[in-house]
Order: sequence, then C-alpha cells, then structure tokens
Amino acid sequence: MGSTPSFPRVSIPRDNISVVTGGNAGIGYETAKWLAMMVGTVIIACRSEERANQAIEQMNKEFEEEKQKKTEGVVDYDKLNVEFMPLDCNSLKSVMSFVESFKSSGRKLHKLFCNAGIGIQETLKYTDDGHEQIFQYHYNLYIPVQGHLYTHGYDDDDLDVVQASNGGFDIDYIQGNSDMQFQRIDYNHTLGIL
Repeated sequence: MGSTPSFPRVSIPRDNISVVTGGNAGIGYETAKWLAMMVGTVIIACRSEERANQAIEQMNKEFEEEKQKKTEGVVDYDKLNVEFMPLDCNSLKSVMSFVESFKSSGRKLHKLFCNAGIGIQETLKYTDDGHEQIFQYHYNLYIPVQGHLYTHGYDDDDLDVVQASNGGFDIDYIQGNSDMQFQRIDYNHTLGIL
C-alpha cells in the first residue's frame, strides 16, 4: 500500500448513486467519503440520523483538506453530495421500508456496498425478526435488498454489489474448533423472506 493510492481514482458521474450501509463509521465511512469525493451521490444507510449527519459533517471537513492538498481525482465542489436514509439491520421491516423508500424516489441505484455489520458476540442474540443477529446483519439482510432492487427493473450490468463481512461465521467456530460454543440454529425459516 505505502504512500500511493491503492485504488484508481476516477471521476464518477454525479447521478451515479451509491448506497453504503453502515456508512457513518469505519470502512463504510471511508468508502462513502471517497465515493462522494469522486463526484458520485452517496446515501449512508444506518440507524442513527444524528450519527450519519455527524459523519457527513466530518466527511466535508476531510473533503476540504483533500482539496487543499490537490488530491488527484477529488472534485472541486463546495460540499459532498451525501445524504442519509434510515436502515436498521435488526429489522427486516426497516430493510423493506428502506427498499420501498429508495424505489419510490425514482432514482437508479448503481452501487450497493453491504458493509453494516457486527462482530462476534459472547452470547447468542436475536433480531426483532427472530433471526440470529450476526446471520441477519451479514447475510440475511442483503437478500431482500438485492432481490427487490433487481426486480425493480435492474439488470445484472446495472447494479454493482460489494458485500463485506467479518469472522462471525468463521468455519473454525462453526466446526467447534474454538472455546466459544454456538447453539444449534435453524436457518431454514429465514429463506422465506423474499
């Protein structure tokens, strides 16, 4: 990696819409910031509007710093084109509300960065829908998002999807090669969500 960019910095058309789940912190924050600094429109999809707005404010400060440094590929606009849409990964109802809100906006989604997630937990936790939390956040959550957007007139060439995850479903844990003991979980009932 070193001191040179590790990805190509090319301009993205302003009407190119990207959704970054969990875009208010961590890798999602950096992804959203750099997409926006290369012109595209970015929607931060997360639970907290307050934290999203704080992230957007910080992104704009860092954007000014990058403009001052004349960083290659960074646009020369007054502010980044970043907005918030509510999405609570603990609730498939919230996920479907997000999908319907986006579809009703009439805009076309070009990139979906499925980044929101949680780490390994000491105890088994369930979402509002009764699904194991790590499974819903990292896998089950994006099935309805992708499925409903693809059925909304998208072709495979229209929507790029990047899915991040963590070690929560590490094969060593699943096979029991760890001190952490997982309870047997029936995932078959989660497949009917589409």
